[in-house]
Amino acid sequence: LPRKHTLKILVIDDHALVREGLCQVLKGLDEGVEVLQAGTCTQGFAIANDHPDLDLVLLDYHLPDMTGFEILQALDYHPMVIFTTAYAEYAVQAFEVFSVDYLVKPFDDQRFKKAIDKISQFQHLVPVPYYAKMATMFFEAQRKPKQTTLAVKSGQKILLIDYEDITHLKAD
Repeated sequence: LPRKHTLKILVIDDHALVREGLCQVLKGLDEGVEVLQAGTCTQGFAIANDHPDLDLVLLDYHLPDMTGFEILQALDYHPMVIFTTAYAEYAVQAFEVFSVDYLVKPFDDQRFKKAIDKISQFQHLVPVPYYAKMATMFFEAQRKPKQTTLAVKSGQKILLIDYEDITHLKAD
């Protein structure tokens, strides 16, 4: 992976063995790779916020605390992403959020290296700041307004109740 700077990669996966395996392959590709790890989206989000210079996130889709798409929507910036997941059905959605590749587990080292090579090729075609701007504009346009009401059925009507007006909930 020829490049001018260290490639900083965050691996977010809830399986420690998968994270370790990906880190080993990454470190074997190039001495100039710095790998950070997280086992949950919450940890990944904290690391990503502390490292806005991330070049790449290897992201599982299903994590214990939220989905990979949810963490991408929560970030204020958008690094390049390669999904590494066991769920093939989210591939189209992944490319809609500017992911560079989508690897379905189990995948071999050769397929993984091919996905990583896309990053350096892409960085030569589109400078990272422009990619980041483009992805940020996309996510700003996609961001949904924060929900402030709860829909409650009352007889034949549906009432919208402001969260601020709710003191307690009871399910029946």
